Amino acid sequence: MDSPSPIVTVDETLFDHSASGSIETQLNKLPQFTPTIDTPTFGGDIQPNARNTPGEATVALRGIGANRTLVLINGRRGTPSGGGMYVDINTFPNAAIEYVEAISGGASAIYGADAMSGVVNFIMKKDFVGLELDAQAGITQESDNFEHQISGIMGGQYR
Repeated sequence: MDSPSPIVTVDETLFDHSASGSIETQLNKLPQFTPTIDTPTFGGDIQPNARNTPGEATVALRGIGANRTLVLINGRRGTPSGGGMYVDINTFPNAAIEYVEAISGGASAIYGADAMSGVVNFIMKKDFVGLELDAQAGITQESDNFEHQISGIMGGQYR
């Protein structure tokens, strides 16, 4: 297909074949994405800002901030989770994601000022029939940083 802007597409194998269960961590491995966490100064308080969203997982393209990246779900705007106008992607079930599209250039001409740094479109599975369960666990060689994730999706035919 043709597109006026370059689109990076990541399918579910990136999430399935990784040690971390976090969508945000996996997307931040790509060059278009920038981690959105600032390290607080010693003794400083962690306050939300354009580059820091404590307790939430956000995506940011080109380092401008999570509130300048438009997050779509199947082509529709996601609901912001707070006053910072960013979408918490922790609310997306990993098992339901089919693939992710990212546009990092020229998106504001199409989508408006919300897409100043770009657009991330999460495409969810449709017409899923059956049951799929996934469980992952991981730990470092130093026996710390234990992570675990359990996800599932179930669907049937409607008559």
